[in-house]
Formats: sequence, structure tokens, C-alpha cells
Amino acid sequence: MMKYRFHPKALEVYAQAGWRLYPCAPGQKKPLITDYYERATSDLSQLLAWREQWPDANFAVVTGKASGIVALDIDAPYGFPALRALEEAFAKLDMDSLIQATPNGGWHVIFKAPEQPLPSKPKLLGWGVELRAERASILLSPSVVHDAPYESYAWTLHNVEQYITNPQPLPSWIVDLVNHAEAMRPSTGVMRAAREASINGLVAWLSQQREGNRNAALYWCAKRMRDGGLPISDAMLHLGIAARKTGLEDKEIERTIRSAYK
Repeated sequence: MMKYRFHPKALEVYAQAGWRLYPCAPGQKKPLITDYYERATSDLSQLLAWREQWPDANFAVVTGKASGIVALDIDAPYGFPALRALEEAFAKLDMDSLIQATPNGGWHVIFKAPEQPLPSKPKLLGWGVELRAERASILLSPSVVHDAPYESYAWTLHNVEQYITNPQPLPSWIVDLVNHAEAMRPSTGVMRAAREASINGLVAWLSQQREGNRNAALYWCAKRMRDGGLPISDAMLHLGIAARKTGLEDKEIERTIRSAYK
């Protein structure tokens, strides 16, 4: 019997909301079609045809004006401390929003796109907190990523259909921060607090790793610090302490971190 990743009802709900989807390789984020931003569609017949062609495919939604939604992408473990620091500087997010849990333990918080299109802004909202708007996309539940701890994407709310049809508007402080980045940028103190909270989150998570996953976890953390613009010296200092607690030797720690920073 042929195994399908997506039930037709799931595709129908997304299509009825006007979300434009495209298929991705099973267990991955890699698009299965060319020109996927342009060819993404809310036409249910086309979505079902792709499902027949690739039964175990994931599906992603194009964010921004095309689908009428934007997503606040919060990475785990370091994105949540950064988000808390930003909430203290601006305002709390409404936890009644449409939230999709990601396979790495993070969140996609889905909002209605504002009338004026917004650019996607990696790192603008803090280290580990990204706005996915124009020319961006996210995988949708029940997509899976095979190399992630929790594997499956999942919605966190019951009666999720009504939230998909009518998500909460994007908070005005995020709109202002995107449109007036320099004027609205959080103070140096707030950004420093967000960065330190993010590092602490990485260190705490790394310290909990056990034999069999320690090197991969250290490499992943070091890559996140590199992508966040932090120097290798910071990674050696903060991650080195945590890695030693897991039983890794100094030479192995240094080799893994240097590999992540290449």
C-alpha cells in the first residue's frame, strides 16, 4: 500500500486559506520543483497531483504577500532567551497565536502579513529569531526532517483550522523594527542581554549531551555561534567549558569548533 505523508484534508485546509505551497524532498527542505517561489500554488488539484507524484514529499509554504502570512522563526535552544530579551524591550507576543513546533524544538509563530510587504530579516530581531516574509518559506506540518531530534513539524493548538484561516496580525513593533531598523534597534544593553541569554541557552543544552551525540552537538552549537557573528574565541571559551563537562578532550573540542568555523 502506498504511503502518503500528507492527508488530502491537510492540503485542502492550507489551500482554502490561500497558502501557496510547493513540494520538498522526503525528510528534507530541498524543493522538488524548479522556480518554486513562482510555481508555489493554492490550487488543490495541483497540490494533490504533486502528492501523487511524490507520495512521501514534504510541503512548504511561501511566506509574504503570496500567501498572506509571515512567520517568526525561533530557533531552539538559543532563540527563546533572545526572544524573551526582545519582549522585555518591546512587548510580549500573544501566545494565542498560530504556532508550529519545529523538529529542533523551535517555533514558527505565524501571523497575518501586513498590507505593505516586508523583507525577510535574518537576525534582525535578535540572534536565533528571524522574520520569514518575502522570498522565504517554511515547511508545514506534518513534514518531517530525518536528522532532527523530534523529526516532525506539528501545530501546537487544537482547532488549528480557524487559526490557519485567520491568523493574528503581525505585532506593530515587529513591523516598525523591520521598516525602521536603525531607529528602532534595541539598545546595546538589550542586544547584549539577548546575545548572552542565547549563549547560555547553547551552553546549557550542550552540557546535557551524552556520548554518541557530543561531537555533533558541539559542532551544531559552534555553527550557530559562527552564524551569529561571534568570534571563534567566544566559542572556544563558552562551548569549551560545556563540552569538557560532557567528557570531550580539549584537542577534540578545538578540532570540532575550528571545523565549524571554516
